[in-house]
Parts: sequence; structure tokens; C-alpha cells
Amino acid sequence: MRTRLKVCCIASVDEARRAISYGADALGLVGPMPSGPGPIPLETIAQIAAATPPPIATFLLTSETQPEGIVAQWQQCHTTTIQLTDRVEQEHYAALRTALPGVKLVQVIHVTGPESLAEAQEFADVADALLLDSGNPALTVKVLGGTGRVHDWEVSAAICATVACPVFLAGGLRPDNIGEAVRTVQPFGVDLCSGVRTDGQLDSEKLAAFVQALVGGCEERARGELAVEVVVVEGDTAQAHGADVHELNEVKLGPEPDRRVAVGEGCKVLVATLTQTDKLSGLDMP
Repeated sequence: MRTRLKVCCIASVDEARRAISYGADALGLVGPMPSGPGPIPLETIAQIAAATPPPIATFLLTSETQPEGIVAQWQQCHTTTIQLTDRVEQEHYAALRTALPGVKLVQVIHVTGPESLAEAQEFADVADALLLDSGNPALTVKVLGGTGRVHDWEVSAAICATVACPVFLAGGLRPDNIGEAVRTVQPFGVDLCSGVRTDGQLDSEKLAAFVQALVGGCEERARGELAVEVVVVEGDTAQAHGADVHELNEVKLGPEPDRRVAVGEGCKVLVATLTQTDKLSGLDMP
């Protein structure tokens, strides 16, 4: 599975073009925040979003928590996606969907402990994706990202293994730890800011080193992840048979799993690779 790359804190059209040239699938554009690095005027976000060719996704990072404020910010910049860096209550999602048809909503979960697993599960059914970060919205001055700190990857791994939507991993990712991060958490994508910057500026050498390390981590992940060659389906239970079927011997399937081939009464074969790739692609990312 190819791990998607989101480069955050993009500050100009030039930085956007450089990030894309190094393989970025998405760009993070930081709006007004209570703290942290990288905020730029909404007018600049609009310029970058307009200059970014599809299928590259553009994420507006907003700290607003009410639909009216979120919509008002988006209307000034027209990104493909909104990253909700603070908790937006589930009942507000319907209003956002109505006001912003076609705009993807990514809910940030700040991983502060094991309790974050329940929070992620709560939002997995309403958001298009989750992003796991290392902030702390409970502080007097909220910290909603840009900390440069890692969090408990075991909790993040549990979230990725549990929820059905795509999950991005953020928080202190650098060339020297991205391989371990990908192997441990197995996210759909990774998100970085400070790890590829020098004195606040996007550093091409650091970005190149990060991409190289990410590719290496993805290759190691591919060698170690569940590669199911054949799944024999009986009822709603699938028995996995493959070269690298580690601990998972059974998997519950939906009523109409893809690529079923009948081989006998009451028994079917599903040829597939059961990875997070097949969970997604609601974000219109390559």
C-alpha cells in the first residue's frame, strides 16, 4: 500500500509547487489558529488552492467549531477539503454537508491517551477521514497542531485497525522516524510540517530525505502487512489463506464483498489483499 503524503503549513504558491514536485498528494493550508506555526491569510490560501492542479487535494485547516464560522472561512478560499482541528460536534456535520456539497471533512483527533480511541470511533462514521495529531484542545490556550511532538503510536495503530475510514498520522514526523511510524501505525497517509522546515521555510533537502524514508517505510510495510491471496467465504465469515497471514485467521465480510467468484454451493472465493487501501477512497486523492 502506498502511504499518501500531506505536506502542511504551505505558505505560498512556490512552496506548494515544490511540495507537489516531491510527491505531495495533499497540501495543508493553515487558517487562523489560537496558537502554533504556519497560519496564513485566507486570501493566500485562496491563491494557493486556485493554483493547485487536481488531483492534488488542498486542506483548509480551521479552528472554528460552528458550521457558520467554518462555512464562512471556506467561502473565502474554496479548498477541496476542510481539516477540523478542534472538535466539531457530530450534530453539526449535517449542516456542513448541506452547505458544502462535495467538500471533504477531515476531523482531527488529538491523541492524548487511550480515550482517544473511543473519540476516533465516534467520528469515523461522520467524517470522510480522521487525522491523528499531538495537540491538546483542553489547555487554556488551545494547542491544535504544529507541536513537532510524537504521540502514542500504539493508540494510533489501534485507531487505524479499528475504524473503517482513512486515517492520517501527524505529529513530530521526520526522516529518522517515518519508517517506524508507517510500520507501527499503518496509516492511510502521513502529515508533516516542522519536520521538513528550516527557520520556518520549506526545506527541499529535508523534504527529499523524508520522501525517501517514507518510500522505504512503505516497502517494509508492504513486506510485513497482511497479504491475503485467497479467502474462502462461507456465510459471513472468511477464512484467510496466504503466504503472510499472521494473526488474522478470520474476517467478517459485508453482504456483498468485491471480487467474489463462486466455486461451490455455500462456498465462494474472494481474491484480494485486505489492507486499508480498500477502505477508502472518499478523499479524491490519487
